[in-house]
Amino acid sequence: MLDNDKQINAFAALSASGMVTPAPVVICEGAQARAEQLAASVRALLLPDVTYPADVSGYTGKLSGYAASLDAAAGAAAGFVTAVKPFSSPSELLQLKTGWECHVKGNRLSPAPAFALVAAMGDQAITGAVGDLLQAVSLSALSALSGAMGAINAKAGAAAAPGATGSAATAPAFTEEETAALSEATSALDALLLPLPGSTSALARLADQVSASTSTAKKAMSDAVAIALTSGLSGDPIMGQAVSAIMPAAVLAALNEE
Repeated sequence: MLDNDKQINAFAALSASGMVTPAPVVICEGAQARAEQLAASVRALLLPDVTYPADVSGYTGKLSGYAASLDAAAGAAAGFVTAVKPFSSPSELLQLKTGWECHVKGNRLSPAPAFALVAAMGDQAITGAVGDLLQAVSLSALSALSGAMGAINAKAGAAAAPGATGSAATAPAFTEEETAALSEATSALDALLLPLPGSTSALARLADQVSASTSTAKKAMSDAVAIALTSGLSGDPIMGQAVSAIMPAAVLAALNEE
């Protein structure tokens, strides 16, 4: 190692800067934080233990859906980071490469299937779509929703407060302007968040594909090492009997074929 000036210079550069986190991981870390922040902000607009009247419940009911959609996006982004980030080093990649080659060779796959981790580390479209959608939920859109819900909550909260007398008599009455403001605010968020579930599903699928491919590579590596060791130890006078005790008969038979 470090056999020439190029490698020595590269070593110095790496020591100074450290490894680079793959861009899709950075995007998903930001997306997770953004989605969690947005979900909390939306949930905070709903008063606990308040049943909103029918003339606004169609709008207020959407807020729980927004929060659930944002939760799902945060979960998918976190899942992607968990699936990809642990393998962001050359040593990890080398082990996975060897394991994937063992998987391909051991299962006689031709042509060799693509390794999902590689595509994920270079992804722009899937991770970028989720990140862009979350960034598109502007402060002005949230501010409009917050302002509209503030007016609604002032009346709904007062009607539900301890000491409020009667039920039907004290049901809050909202003005046309108040319901219109809430309608406009939720319509704006509908448009912004409508594509999010589809993009979230695509991100979750990509993370699942990465996890499946890395698990396959690690198992293939482990199995290939086990076969190599068994091949060397099966006839060993000291360990041969022990190896026979832990290896399936089909494995030993395959190794003993003429």
